[in-house]
Amino acid sequence: MDTICTVVAPDEQSWGCTIKLSPIDQIAPRDYNVLHLFFRLGDDFSNRDLFRQLETAVLKTARDIPQLACGVRKCANSREELELAYSANFGAHVVFRDLVPIWPHGNFDSLAKEHFPMPKLERRFLLNIDYTQEVLPGLVIQANFIEGGLILTTALHHTICDGTGVSMFHQALARHLRGSTMSDPWPCLEPTINERVGIVSPSTGVHLEEFPHWKRTSGMESFLDPVSFDGEATPVRYSIYSISETKSQELRDRLVQEGGVKVSISDAISAFIWVHVLRARNIDTDAYPNSKLSITVDARSRMTDCHVPTGYWGNFSEPNAVACMCTKFMCGEVSEENTTGMDQSVSTCDSDEALDWSVKLPKAARRVKQAIAAVDNSAVRRLVGLLHQMPKATSLTWNVNRWPGPDMLIVGVNRFPTNIMQYGPLGYSEATRISIGNTEEKPDGRCILLPAQRGEGRGLEIALQYDFATLDRLKESKQFAEYFTWRN
Repeated sequence: MDTICTVVAPDEQSWGCTIKLSPIDQIAPRDYNVLHLFFRLGDDFSNRDLFRQLETAVLKTARDIPQLACGVRKCANSREELELAYSANFGAHVVFRDLVPIWPHGNFDSLAKEHFPMPKLERRFLLNIDYTQEVLPGLVIQANFIEGGLILTTALHHTICDGTGVSMFHQALARHLRGSTMSDPWPCLEPTINERVGIVSPSTGVHLEEFPHWKRTSGMESFLDPVSFDGEATPVRYSIYSISETKSQELRDRLVQEGGVKVSISDAISAFIWVHVLRARNIDTDAYPNSKLSITVDARSRMTDCHVPTGYWGNFSEPNAVACMCTKFMCGEVSEENTTGMDQSVSTCDSDEALDWSVKLPKAARRVKQAIAAVDNSAVRRLVGLLHQMPKATSLTWNVNRWPGPDMLIVGVNRFPTNIMQYGPLGYSEATRISIGNTEEKPDGRCILLPAQRGEGRGLEIALQYDFATLDRLKESKQFAEYFTWRN
């Protein structure tokens, strides 16, 4: 078995139907959420049996969530919109590939010892998507056999759903792989299929000037790829870190005790990463006086004037929470944020570390907490109202500069149950890796919070991709290493 591909077509009764997408769907990245799971297999494992079981599980999951079998295509209008379409000619792709003869990155054990490094998860092996097609599959799932194990790669087009949808899909897939042999030991979120286009009533009378974190695009290219990057001049690499549940709690407790700020563990971790990565970037603080931290927030439960189910199938993680701070203050060049137009000299009364824990990190954590709280019913409705006014679905993008600028986006998928779910004949995944779009050898200013590897409790891992010098400086930071452990 080299490569086998089957297509799970939608139900015949739906052929010819289309799904009109919401404004929030339209501004989602026009690429795939790609997730890799890693399963250790015994010598007696039957590839052909798995082929049938996985194919059946995807078919049943597509019955639960019919939009998985849709194709994604351009609308026949001038607004540069996308739509989902049902047809006999396309559907979800299920691919089996035997990589043992050609896989260049060692066996499963060697990958596990290296903590499943992102550079070795090359798309040319693990994911086969033809981007030249006029209609892209909404779902591609590829089972990749290597010596000693399986890398299960799933790609869900971001227009189909956000991270919550990705998690719901994997919960449903795992349930069908298990069949009736095992009940769910955790609460599963069931997908709810609603009409998308009218899910939120837009606010009226809003203006772009009221949205400092959004800007007009200069065209489709800037909408699709907002990062300016010269690959030849700046080689980059990925790095993975981990933090245990105990260290996470210690980090939050220290901020509470020394900084006098009441924040959650996730607020504390986000602020800590933001400050330390910015320092490692070694940016020109005169050229970039401020840094923005954007954080994805699932707004489903925050809607008060309309009912959006917690399992709503689609995109509902906009707007992002956005915190902003002075780069000179974050990098230790001044002891207070510049609010008067005059820089404050660095304090000589306290050590740099004391200032970090008593002033800088607490202030960053407080900004994060406030930004997340601001993503509410009104914020969502106002954004939808603004998007409705635009001449095209691609007229707006985020007003951030994540590269070469100092801004960052944190995407939290660490609550995905992907490493604690049982996948029937496959058992349990040992780790989770995810990318949004094709970021191979290209920084995009994202930090992805990942679930802890199997058996590591309720901690988490983080994935970063920056230039070599930035990652070397971050690795050398004693304060960062006190809480985060470098893995690769």
